[in-house]
Amino acid sequence: MTHYPQPFGLRRTFVAESIEDLASLAPGTSSMLSRDGSPRDVRNHYHPGWVSHGVVASTSSEIVRFLDVLFHGQFLSRHSLDQMTELVAVPFASGSSPSAKDSPLRSGRPSYGLGLMGDPASPWGLVVGHNGGGPCYRASAFHAFDLVGVSVCAMGAIEEGFNSEDVVSVVLDYLVGGGNTRAA
Repeated sequence: MTHYPQPFGLRRTFVAESIEDLASLAPGTSSMLSRDGSPRDVRNHYHPGWVSHGVVASTSSEIVRFLDVLFHGQFLSRHSLDQMTELVAVPFASGSSPSAKDSPLRSGRPSYGLGLMGDPASPWGLVVGHNGGGPCYRASAFHAFDLVGVSVCAMGAIEEGFNSEDVVSVVLDYLVGGGNTRAA
C-alpha cells in the first residue's frame, strides 16, 4: 500500500495494491463477483490490480482537500494546471445531444481535459472532476470554479439505486440556490 500524506495531510489516501489493503474501506457487497449472483464483500473478492491504472482509496473529505489544493494552485504550476483544464468538447453523434435524463454534470458542453471530465456550460459554470466506480462502489468529485472554487465529493457503497453524480449535482444546486435542490 502506497500512502500520499505529504504535503497535503492526506492520512487516509492510498493506492490499494492488494486485497488486504481494502480491509479499511467501508464494507460493500456485490452480486457481480459470484457466479450464482449471491452477494460478496467486495473487499475480500475484488483485487485492486484488476484495474490496470490502479485504485486510489480515500475519504470524501480528503478528496475534497486534494481538489482544493490542486485547483487553487498549490500542487501544479499554473502552466501545468492550465494544460490540465484545457477542455475539449465531446462531439455528439449526428442528431443527438444531452437529454433531460442525463446528469446535470453532463448537460451543458461535456468535455475532457488531461485526466478530467469537465463542463464549461454547466448550470454552475465551469466544473471539472471525475467519477470512479467498480463493483458496489461509486464516487464523484468535482470542483466548481465559478462557485468560489468549491469542491464536492460524493461516495457510496451501494450496488443499485445510487448515483454519485446526482448527489454532487444536488449539493451544487444547494450552494447556488440556498437550499433549492432537485431530487437525487
